[in-house]
Amino acid sequence: MNILLIILIIMGLLLVVLAAICNSVMDTVDHHQSKSIFSKFKNQKWWNQKEGWKNKYMDYDGNTAKGITPRRIKWKIFGIKMDKPVQLTDSWHFFKMWMIIFICLAILIFPYTLEYAHASGINWSGILWRGMVWLGLLGLAWNKPFTWTYKYWFILDVYKELNKEMKEWVEMVDRSKKI
Repeated sequence: MNILLIILIIMGLLLVVLAAICNSVMDTVDHHQSKSIFSKFKNQKWWNQKEGWKNKYMDYDGNTAKGITPRRIKWKIFGIKMDKPVQLTDSWHFFKMWMIIFICLAILIFPYTLEYAHASGINWSGILWRGMVWLGLLGLAWNKPFTWTYKYWFILDVYKELNKEMKEWVEMVDRSKKI
């Protein structure tokens, strides 16, 4: 198999893995922020989804009953005044931006994998089978990293439990080496 084809396939899968991790961050800060590793980070106004969305306003105090429309923070770039991009106001929107970028890049790479596969002389009679295998690989590249990071990396209670189990396992291996 052509080395360039292998590199393109690995790059496509890696981009999907990165997109899944970004989605995992989004879900964690949205659903489990208070018991996640992100609750320990310094800038809570950026990491806490319940507060972070207010970062795009210069005068929002949380009270919409006053009938005051909050004003967006403005940037001046090349003499043009524009709203501060929402992707930079909180972690959820930031990681959503990167998730979309990674997915788009993976989609852009996919046709080149087909082109190089064809140029390498791969028999296309099994294209349906290869497509199903590729779909399965992409599913694994999304679901496994998402589940792993969402369940085991980002939630503190689970992280502490895994650390405890890992420490016990290391101690057990050390004891077996002494025997």
